[in-house]
Amino acid sequence: MLTRSVLTLRGRQLESGVARITLGDPTDAQLEQLELITRTVNSMVDAYEAQQRMGDLQRSFTDNADPGSSVVRELPPLSAGYEMFWRGATVIARGALSGNANPNEVFRELFGRTPDEREARFTTAEGGASVLRAVQSPAGTTTETWAQELTQQITAGFHADLAAASILGALDCQRFTFDTASKIVIPYRSRGAGAKNLQALFRKEGTAIAIGALSLASATLRPFVAGRIGTYSDELARHSSPNVVNVIRSGLIGDTAEGLDSVFLSATAGITDTAPGGLLAGLPAANLVPSSGATPAAIQTDLKGAIARMFAARCGAKPQWIMHPQNAIALSMLITATGQLAFPSMAQSRLINYPVRQSVTVPVDQVLLIDGNEVAVAIGAPAIDPSSSATLVELDTPPVPPVTDGAGAPGAPTRSLFQTATSALRLIVEADWTRLADGGVQGITEVTW
Repeated sequence: MLTRSVLTLRGRQLESGVARITLGDPTDAQLEQLELITRTVNSMVDAYEAQQRMGDLQRSFTDNADPGSSVVRELPPLSAGYEMFWRGATVIARGALSGNANPNEVFRELFGRTPDEREARFTTAEGGASVLRAVQSPAGTTTETWAQELTQQITAGFHADLAAASILGALDCQRFTFDTASKIVIPYRSRGAGAKNLQALFRKEGTAIAIGALSLASATLRPFVAGRIGTYSDELARHSSPNVVNVIRSGLIGDTAEGLDSVFLSATAGITDTAPGGLLAGLPAANLVPSSGATPAAIQTDLKGAIARMFAARCGAKPQWIMHPQNAIALSMLITATGQLAFPSMAQSRLINYPVRQSVTVPVDQVLLIDGNEVAVAIGAPAIDPSSSATLVELDTPPVPPVTDGAGAPGAPTRSLFQTATSALRLIVEADWTRLADGGVQGITEVTW
């Protein structure tokens, strides 16, 4: 049985449970990167062992319990768990040294291109004996017990990139994640005229206390799935600088952030079982008021009007301005009749003491005031998966037909990634959002400043 063996740097060799890489003449930067990899992987091994021990402890408490009374997640055996980390780390380390960002190519280089080659190469010395390893598929970011645990940073990185690039990511609002849930039900308090409340009322001593109630409603978020695939030739992946894989990944994230923003800030109605509606869909016309002008006085009148409408609807716990960068720049440069900046706080991205969120997806003739407390957003953990063996239908607009339909008819045009020495990156992300109160979204239209 394979026993624990940490990833180590020994002189110019990187050793793990499944491979030994001769480093040649690494630079100081490469050595620092490899040392970080070894520390990270070894810490993950420690955490994995602790999780295994916790699972054993949970099982000891539930062995005699009624069936179904408790659920304990079954982890792979320790030997498989160690091997998972070693293989993933070995691929990452070789990629860092060679500059090859394609994990499939690195995997094939280290462990073989065919099942027979992989089976022959998966051997490791244990007490002088040779231990044969089972055939293993290439790493994927969602392949459990192989490399998934080494790529969890994609989720945090995606959300950080989303926050930097979009309103949907930057908006301070109620946020949820789907995880394994098929829907999220959000109870909230109705705030319209005549809504019930639980206000304490004064009473004469000895008399009964009045009974109150709340007017409650609920909204449901469902995981609508957005996806996109980018393809590239293996030759381009080997010779491009910057590496085309990183360029495509950045494009998937940045373009997806912009696309989600466009839908989020639109007035487009949702499509059942396909896509969420925009935040402005079905919004009362009274919430969107035309601008009264481009002078400082007129702009102040418009801004105060939006705030007053929001407060009148008993909203405004987390107000935020949403506008195009062009409008934000115009406000920051606007001069009064006395030569002073009309809105000096725009230098700190604040307007009338409320934060300003900017995005090129906001129409340049529209400014929104959104109460984040009245908006709920759920964005699931994204999956960014590589492949070099799939067959794709090369169409760029949904709905895309399957590679082969139910009657056996092939989709067209198709491409075999393996046959054409091509690889692909696929991004899939689940997202939904909803407006909890109409009064939480106010707008100024026909803006000319």
